[in-house]
Amino acid sequence: MVDKSKKRLSRIKEILYSFVKKLLTFASFIRLNPIIVMMVRKYETPHGIMECYQNYLVFHLSSNGISAQAAKEILEFASRHYGNRKYVFISNRSFASPIDPDAYKAIDTNYMVGLAIVSESEAVKQEAYNEQSLYDGSFCYFKTVAEAVNWAETVIKRI
Repeated sequence: MVDKSKKRLSRIKEILYSFVKKLLTFASFIRLNPIIVMMVRKYETPHGIMECYQNYLVFHLSSNGISAQAAKEILEFASRHYGNRKYVFISNRSFASPIDPDAYKAIDTNYMVGLAIVSESEAVKQEAYNEQSLYDGSFCYFKTVAEAVNWAETVIKRI
């Protein structure tokens, strides 16, 4: 009876060890490939699609231009989703789109602690350069969303 219990306990340990090893491997993979992290919620706004993750959101701009009012509407979605938690806003822009400088006044930097602008367009890169002085938090430009996500995770860890 004792031998049977020892064998059962040994088998349970093997299974548990195997599970923990797989879990740790998966956790490492996610850190290296954060874009595969499960999206928490997706919102369709009048100005684009917002994909909210645990610590950051990816906003796919679809409107031509963002006014101060449009910014308030977009940030209201983020505010309702994150509440009083800090997050990074990743703006994925496939085309140049004028942003009203007053739009930046709608940002609460106590919660939105970082802003990344993503695009392969040189015109969007120039817009990002012009917008950088309008935002008081961490700000960066990237060519891919994956790069921006890695940066966002770093920004969140620093606070």
